[in-house]
Amino acid sequence: MQAHRKFCAAERLPFDLLADPTGALCRLYDVRVKNLWIVKLAERVTYVIGRDGRIRNVFRNVDPRNHAREVADSLA
Repeated sequence: MQAHRKFCAAERLPFDLLADPTGALCRLYDVRVKNLWIVKLAERVTYVIGRDGRIRNVFRNVDPRNHAREVADSLA
């Protein structure tokens, strides 16, 4: 999605952000979705995927203030 590309460029993120407009990936990865009348909001989840394609770590209940450090620490 264009908004994700702009955000990644502005923040110089070295990884892609995933959009899931149909909810297919939320169902596949068991991500909870809240139905708020007109809009649906998926919980924020980070999956760390290794070079071998396997999920190395899952972070739910993400706190943006500490999340980057938490992920970096898990890779050390």
